[in-house]
Amino acid sequence: MHTRAAPKEARFPDYEDVVGDVVGFLEDAMARAQAQGCRPEQLVLDPGPDFAKRPGESVLVLRAFDRLAALDRPVLAAVSRKYFLGAVTGRPPDQRLGASVAAAVWAARAGAAILRVHDVAEVADALAVTRVLDGLDEVGEVDPDDDRLKWIRSAPSSRSG
Repeated sequence: MHTRAAPKEARFPDYEDVVGDVVGFLEDAMARAQAQGCRPEQLVLDPGPDFAKRPGESVLVLRAFDRLAALDRPVLAAVSRKYFLGAVTGRPPDQRLGASVAAAVWAARAGAAILRVHDVAEVADALAVTRVLDGLDEVGEVDPDDDRLKWIRSAPSSRSG
């Protein structure tokens, strides 16, 4: 994972090129890991959104997802409830569900191999809907009598007697 600060330390270095710094850091980390005996297929890359990055810098790194993917390793997108989402929405972490889901769907579409999320069911639903709307999956079979899935419920049947 890219960071230029110790864990839990709120420090923002002055990046000349934050994307170049992240890519170079991850390239070096891959080389060090392989020199220690890790096989390339054991490595996953994390650009570290919000870790020693201002919100705008996190966004720049995510927008450069193609450069991360070019490193030819799976990329982890840990975007759930992040500070940059708060900067965009003005909401505190416990109110960032919509922003977190949007960021996760964006990351999946950008090529993230792994999503780290807090709200698993909501993100899974959003990804399922996206896949159907993109034509990658079809709507499954639905029981037309299953009123749980409808806004308008069937009227109870009346019995004549």
